[in-house]
Amino acid sequence: MLLKILTGIMIPFVGTMLGSSAIFLIKKDVSVNIKNILSALAGGIMLAASVWSLIIPSVEMEGGGVFQTVTGFLSGVASMIWADRIIDKSLSRFDKYTPYATKTLMQLIAVTVHNIPEGMAVGMVFASLLAQDGVKDFTSAFLLAFGIAVQNIPEGAIVTMPVMAENKSRKKTFIWGFASGIVEPLGAVIAILASKFMAVALPFFLSYAAGAMIYVVTEQLIPDMYEKTERKGSITLIFSLGFLLMMCLDVIFG
Repeated sequence: MLLKILTGIMIPFVGTMLGSSAIFLIKKDVSVNIKNILSALAGGIMLAASVWSLIIPSVEMEGGGVFQTVTGFLSGVASMIWADRIIDKSLSRFDKYTPYATKTLMQLIAVTVHNIPEGMAVGMVFASLLAQDGVKDFTSAFLLAFGIAVQNIPEGAIVTMPVMAENKSRKKTFIWGFASGIVEPLGAVIAILASKFMAVALPFFLSYAAGAMIYVVTEQLIPDMYEKTERKGSITLIFSLGFLLMMCLDVIFG
């Protein structure tokens, strides 16, 4: 069981590593079409995972209910809005007084901040399964981890582009991308450990992670998937297919 948990919480990090490793294969820019497609697919998967792997279990879990779910969800969204505002203010200050290299660092920090609740989401799902006596099927948790990993592949690739533009070596660029994803397994471990002492609040934390992830979908992935493309219908279809894929996998195997 411990091996399954360790494997599950590392899956999103592997996604970031795979995305960051793309720096060894590309020259300077990621194809806009590829970025749009991956963002759309990942957005649909993440949205479905938030609903079926986090929100519904939060409502149905013993001690949960609508109040904890709503409160946790809104808290997750609010915390991400707060984090974005702090980062935006920092970026605006650096825009005036420091070179482009510092802005690049702040962008990496922004991605890292968004990765924390993603790791927590995986940790919370594993924690919820551990809290249910006799439950040994970790399929839903692995599906969520996979969904986040898919989202992390384009994110890991895209986050390395500004570093590469600074004429950094490919090795150093990969390390920056690697570092932005390491917080995910750490967040998962913290979530699992904390849940043991706060089992009553587990529905809250599940919906908190869902709110944070849906914020990432709406603020980052949806704008990214429509960026510089005239094929909005096709991109929306890919988003829908990602959503349906994750929904079916979770319902059938969850």
